[in-house]
Amino acid sequence: MVATPVGEVEGSTMWNDAVSWNGRPESSRRSPSLSRIQSIERAFAVLGALAGGPLGVTEVAERVDLPKSTAARLLSSLSREGAVEQ
Repeated sequence: MVATPVGEVEGSTMWNDAVSWNGRPESSRRSPSLSRIQSIERAFAVLGALAGGPLGVTEVAERVDLPKSTAARLLSSLSREGAVEQ
């Protein structure tokens, strides 16, 4: 899969704070709203990576320092929303 952005995205930043949910007390877990914010930030990072031209999933994942499966899932969501094309 090679994705290209539909519109242009100026520079972006990414906050990638991996959180382990195993063995952590309930009070230390992130709220669902913070997870949604992280997803939005990651999606913008993916769009920023694509601003230079078409890339494959592996290249996107490497550029934004995400697991390949996460990058693929984000690209799929962005494609469904019309933000990128395969």
